[in-house]
Amino acid sequence: MSIEQQPPKANQVDLDSMPPIDKTVIPPKEHRDDKHDKKLGWKKPAAAVALLGAIAAGAFGGSKVMGGENTSEPVPPKEPGVSAPAEPGQNEKDPEANEGEVSFTLNAEKYVDNREQLAEDFVAEYNEWQNSGYSAEAISDPKRFETDDATYAMSLNEPYDIQFSSEMLVDDWQTNPNLVRWYTTGVENHHDNTQLALRTAPPEDGGTREENVEQYQRFVDLAPGTVVANDPENADEVVVYFEFTGRNNQDKNISEEHSSSFDPNLETGDWQLTFVPAADGSLRLANVESSNE
Repeated sequence: MSIEQQPPKANQVDLDSMPPIDKTVIPPKEHRDDKHDKKLGWKKPAAAVALLGAIAAGAFGGSKVMGGENTSEPVPPKEPGVSAPAEPGQNEKDPEANEGEVSFTLNAEKYVDNREQLAEDFVAEYNEWQNSGYSAEAISDPKRFETDDATYAMSLNEPYDIQFSSEMLVDDWQTNPNLVRWYTTGVENHHDNTQLALRTAPPEDGGTREENVEQYQRFVDLAPGTVVANDPENADEVVVYFEFTGRNNQDKNISEEHSSSFDPNLETGDWQLTFVPAADGSLRLANVESSNE
């Protein structure tokens, strides 16, 4: 079943009818500085905007808001823990750990006394989702040449988008406007990533340009020393706050899509994530709050 075909759930949020959001900055003073004012400066191709807008309108009735919105009063954070400096690859899953398999799960027992590990593992799962869909087989797939890369990328991504929502989000996520916005933005960014990956395929995958050492990939990294375990309002909830930075491997590939205005390395932000345990022993994302505009 495609995203567009999923039937609406009871009490599903219609974002078009929602009043303006009252945005509230989450982090304490020691975590706030001018880096939150930096924006991702890439204007998406018109085809991507139109196609992804169709998904958002069909499935959610809403529009893109970077990083999610804060519609409830955030929980005051405790003293921050200490994180090691983020290094390339730190928040990426081992590609050979489950080769040929993709799973987006967080085992609740693993994080009883380790919120920092929860933040790190969640970011790794998010990064796997954002870079899924591309494969060497896709480069020469006859179906690719029957349409444009925007449409083809969407067809590659759709199974992973649905899997991420079914395994990582609570069942009634479509009733939460914060999760709707956050997930919709993730779908859009995923679509951009896969289009660029297809256009920057290395020669061993069937690409035609020697300059492409790797296909395009994009990651989010935890910002050092920003993980905070917050006190939840509900004893069954697990709440963790952290700041993040973005990076990509643009130095290892070339594409007409790349330009001086497109530099995700300038992207910074923060997420306050609320998880709840599921019957299968996993943690599911129940809410996302952010100070990002």
